[in-house]
Amino acid sequence: MHLSIKEAARILNVSENKVRGYILSGKLLVERKGRQILIPEAQLKALVDAEAHLQEEAPQSSLDSVSMDSGKEPLEVILSRLASLEAQVNEKWQKDAENQRLHELVREQDRQLAEKDLELEKLRRDLVYQKRLSEKEVEDRRLVLEEKWALLEQEASKRVAQERELLEQRLLQERNMCSERLAQQQQRFAQELAAMRNQEGFWSRLMKMITWS
Repeated sequence: MHLSIKEAARILNVSENKVRGYILSGKLLVERKGRQILIPEAQLKALVDAEAHLQEEAPQSSLDSVSMDSGKEPLEVILSRLASLEAQVNEKWQKDAENQRLHELVREQDRQLAEKDLELEKLRRDLVYQKRLSEKEVEDRRLVLEEKWALLEQEASKRVAQERELLEQRLLQERNMCSERLAQQQQRFAQELAAMRNQEGFWSRLMKMITWS
């Protein structure tokens, strides 16, 4: 089972910064899943056991040292112990200060990551907006082209109809002219045929007259 920093702090009855200090100092091993920090339950239990063992050993060792030297120089032993405790307190304060600095560093990194996440989200929104804008522009161009194509088809249909009408008119005129020419030729042929028949009648009558005489 894995725990978050908040859950581990609640179990240890310490602050979340203290838990982060354990993590940064290497006392508490964790697993990372993306930006999420997960603490194995076994690691937390091992830390609790180690802290309890240290707390049990510290008073016992202090009493042992005092009891061993109480018969000789108890004041010097106490002063030495106080100096040791002061050194330990100073070391603890230094570690706490370092942990605080590391915590501030982690907060700054988290802030920078949050800003980068905001920038990425803004870029994503801009890309989505640009995509929609491009799609709308393409759709508008498609509609304009379809309208132009429809107008061209109408104009082409009108031109074809006009050309067909002109051709039909020309064809009708040609037919009328051909009919008139044919009628004129027929009339001329009829006149020529009538003239030829008249000439034939004249010559036949002349031959009859000559024959009769």
